[in-house]
Amino acid sequence: MTAHDLATWDVAVMNRSLLRAESYETQQRDMLLSSGLSTRYGLGVTVTTGFGGRRRITHGGAVSGYTTTNDVYPDQHAGVVVFTNIYPGAAGATGQIAGRIAAILFAETDSSTRIARGQARKIYDNLVRGSIDPALFSDNGRAYFSQEVLDDYRASLAPLGTPTEFTALGESLRGGMVIRSYRIRAGGVMMDLTTMTLPDGRIEQYLIARAG
Repeated sequence: MTAHDLATWDVAVMNRSLLRAESYETQQRDMLLSSGLSTRYGLGVTVTTGFGGRRRITHGGAVSGYTTTNDVYPDQHAGVVVFTNIYPGAAGATGQIAGRIAAILFAETDSSTRIARGQARKIYDNLVRGSIDPALFSDNGRAYFSQEVLDDYRASLAPLGTPTEFTALGESLRGGMVIRSYRIRAGGVMMDLTTMTLPDGRIEQYLIARAG
């Protein structure tokens, strides 16, 4: 189908206008293993959380020539459909694009998201200088940033100069922590940042890697 047709289907899913309400509830219910563990999967769709911890019904796909990501945020009555051509280096492109669009859709309403982004940027700027604010991190987070690691971050980031892009891509929940992802561009280099934040607000992990 075309992107327009898929978006039309998403509207029907959000309005629950084609199937019985019970059918949508069954499709979007997270299936559990016999052990009680979550599979994060319903009937043909992944049941997870997207930007800002919002409930997200999602699925990706690919056939000869193109790849897709389809994200539906039923509680916000919003959907994101992304189609791209398949080309070398395109792996994950539709998911990244969908995440950026969700960030545009929802970021202005999330003060917590803006605060988290500001904090992530502050930490980045400190790493450029080879330091961190220990109060922002958990014991594990502080232990990771040894002097050797700080020196390595400074040597890697300082030559790139001031970032020209620092974009929040999305959020999810895992193990009681908030997982946030960002895309950073500095000195012509694209980087991915992942943060893991404990319920008390302290950062457990802050990891920067060159974008693949």
